[in-house]
Amino acid sequence: MNTVIRKKATICIVGKSGEGKSSLLSAILEKKNLLPSGSFGACTSVITQVEANLNDSNYTAEIEFISKEEWEKELKDLLTVLSDENEDMNEDLFEIAEEKITALYGADADKKTLEELKKYDKYAEIENLLSKETQNSKKISKSDVSEFANDIACYVQNSKSSHGGWFWPIVKSVTIKIPNCRELLEHIVLVDLPGTGDCNKTRDDLWKSKLRECSSVWIVSDINRAITDRDPWSILKHCMEELGPGGECKSINFICTKTDEIDPVAYMRAARLTENQISKDKDQKKMCILHRNELAKTTVKEKFENSEIK
Repeated sequence: MNTVIRKKATICIVGKSGEGKSSLLSAILEKKNLLPSGSFGACTSVITQVEANLNDSNYTAEIEFISKEEWEKELKDLLTVLSDENEDMNEDLFEIAEEKITALYGADADKKTLEELKKYDKYAEIENLLSKETQNSKKISKSDVSEFANDIACYVQNSKSSHGGWFWPIVKSVTIKIPNCRELLEHIVLVDLPGTGDCNKTRDDLWKSKLRECSSVWIVSDINRAITDRDPWSILKHCMEELGPGGECKSINFICTKTDEIDPVAYMRAARLTENQISKDKDQKKMCILHRNELAKTTVKEKFENSEIK
């Protein structure tokens, strides 16, 4: 009997940190708080791939790191940026360098030289993670979803309130496998991608290769910023350029999140809605949500129709 191996469909989810990508994924998977919500910062996202665990009932993660040589070169570059006292220095690059070094090595590490950093305990720990003996990867397996989420947090997000021990700057990608999701994920892979222009070249190249392999792209944006923000539209343009002729992508979807976050009274005033239009006898909040959803959908479609992207 011939067995046909069906290729899995890959859905790539893109958008700025904080736009609700993790919450969207958790809702689809019906696994609350499985994926840490995106934290604020200059550059904190890593490529996270979610698929079904068809082997056992554990939540598992395989964390792939960049090479030791790549990090040594990048660390020197970051320290060079931080030591630049030129008034014309790039503030974005400075913020990224500061955030990466303090995330890994701790508070005030951004003020140290390379030789001083080498004396830190964290420096030896990071060297060990990136050594060839560890095969540049780490595996985590837990039966409890809360314990699993806590264990993977330091590899996929950052904290502004607690410095040191956040390893996302040296992570290339994370593959998470979820049990009891065969019906949903047996033939689908969900890939949460960081925004365009990632500050790590290796991760940025992987971002582009993943995008070219995807069957569908979901561009996620907060409903309040979907129309006015440039970011989702620049991501859409980037997707069109990267996919190009011969790509596997069959559809690009624009998804607005946080639609339930609304003040009905303030929205009615801003949208100039009368009580006749939004009946008091009905759920006012629900009516306002539906009105804003329809308005956003119409406006996004009009903007796309009139854009150079189309």
